[in-house]
Amino acid sequence: MKRVTSLIFALTSIASLAVNAAPISIAGITFDDSAIANQVTGSNGSFLNWNPAFDSTGVPTSQLIQDMTDTSPGSYAFSFDTGAYIDMAFTNTNVYNGAGADIALFFVGSGGHTGNLTSLDVSGSVAFSNLIYTGYSFNEIWDSNGDGNVDGNDLSPIYVSYLDLDAYGIDDQTALNNFRLEIGGASAVPSLMAAINTTPGMTPVPLPAPFILLISGLAALGVIGRRK
Repeated sequence: MKRVTSLIFALTSIASLAVNAAPISIAGITFDDSAIANQVTGSNGSFLNWNPAFDSTGVPTSQLIQDMTDTSPGSYAFSFDTGAYIDMAFTNTNVYNGAGADIALFFVGSGGHTGNLTSLDVSGSVAFSNLIYTGYSFNEIWDSNGDGNVDGNDLSPIYVSYLDLDAYGIDDQTALNNFRLEIGGASAVPSLMAAINTTPGMTPVPLPAPFILLISGLAALGVIGRRK
């Protein structure tokens, strides 16, 4: 009986670990570790990742915008080019239109960011403009305050914009993975994108039939063991 109980517990623990991702904190906001847009699939325009007056790194655009796929809001990219955009994908999770906000976009520098987030999976676009200061900042690597020194006083604040995918006109079962962040003319300085709703609506996800049979069999063994 103890062996059966241990086996049931082990299987339950494994299933729990498979379903529940470890959370991460981004500027004080918690997300699942897999809920970050982690791949750049395309772009338009030339990008910089810090003040262009001090940008002598010569780092190619492909590497600059890849910095947006990490979990640090302190790595960012922006472009002065009209029509600039970055295509980003979630490869470890799906994004769904749930109750309230569905995506969090993080920006640095100021609260005046504007632009659009367009879905590449379905037709739809939603504008971002109302940004919220997270209360967090990070150390820049250029003289952001103009005092002639690059030191611990050169800080940039981190802002977040919460977007509701109701604007796409989709139901709560449609899985989205690919988005286009339109930030032409230095209208925004994005750092990363995170998914808030990663499960479809209120519809329960059915367990595979073999798994159900296994659980039922183990439960039966437990009952038999108790009777003995």
